[in-house]
Amino acid sequence: MRRGPGTGEHQATAPGPSCRGSLPGAAVRDELIARSARPSTSLDLVVTCVVGAFMGLLAAWVDGEIATTPAEPETAFRATVEPGVRELLPQPGGRVSSRGRCWL
Repeated sequence: MRRGPGTGEHQATAPGPSCRGSLPGAAVRDELIARSARPSTSLDLVVTCVVGAFMGLLAAWVDGEIATTPAEPETAFRATVEPGVRELLPQPGGRVSSRGRCWL
């Protein structure tokens, strides 16, 4: 909800565009599919989470909310996101981890 201009009233807002159609979203989705993820609604949810986390971290860094070198947010992002994404991809031998089955 947003406040109306100068009125103090709340107005409902439509949800933003999905990450699936965005350039970063398409790049993440294509990379996961290239690594054997199956196209699905669940994959789209994972892509939205990955892109959202990256964009949020990038925006906080650019806006000066976090004062670090460029390498530090990248390291934090990878440490947070990569384990979950790896868990969702098929393991050698074509198996998907038991936790990843519900997603891909």
